[in-house]
Amino acid sequence: MKTKEVTFIVCKIFALYVLYQTIVYFSVTISSLYSGQFLSNIVVNYFLVFIFSFGLFLFFWFGADWLALKITNSRSEQDIKTNLTKDDILNIAFRVIGMLLLVRALPYMSRIVSLNLLQQEHTVPSLLPQFIEMFVLLVIGISLLLGADWFSKIIRKFRNW
Repeated sequence: MKTKEVTFIVCKIFALYVLYQTIVYFSVTISSLYSGQFLSNIVVNYFLVFIFSFGLFLFFWFGADWLALKITNSRSEQDIKTNLTKDDILNIAFRVIGMLLLVRALPYMSRIVSLNLLQQEHTVPSLLPQFIEMFVLLVIGISLLLGADWFSKIIRKFRNW
């Protein structure tokens, strides 16, 4: 693999991570709106972070070729000696992202479930947006972890590798 190809893949992986963060900020913004804090500074701040994160995702996703060319332009184009193929790197990347999502979602899911089961007061309406967010992250994490081969085939098909 060439240095530019590895840099391109890293840019795409970082773009997916930024998209994940964008989804988190979007869900926090929606849950803040749901809780009645419509024009508070918190909602405005989260909305601005959401807009910035989404712009950053678009930059890294669609500008990965340009960015990889700019980063590797000053270096000589050399092969990286490895036995890993593009599919192997994509599989590893999807599995790492899936593990990160699971690590993020599982503690919060258990916290939300324990709060609802152990407290006498029912706090379901206030924790429902957080529960939905963590459930979606859990499903995406499990899907990425177990279906990394399938996702890498889709990426390969879209990128014509």
